[in-house]
Amino acid sequence: MEPEFAFLFKEELKGANITAKDVWPAVECVFLALEVIDSRYKNFSFTLTDVVADNSSSAKILLSN
Repeated sequence: MEPEFAFLFKEELKGANITAKDVWPAVECVFLALEVIDSRYKNFSFTLTDVVADNSSSAKILLSN
């Protein structure tokens, strides 16, 4: 398991020039979360970027309330 932050957005963010000032107003709330790791792929060979962007090794996520 890995500790994570999970963000619930109330607005969709679009475009290439999004800044932190754009993100915070679009956030509804932030949860503490636990990610349960379990690779779905045989011979796991993903880069760190793949894992972060696609959750390619995530089986479940548990959210705080």
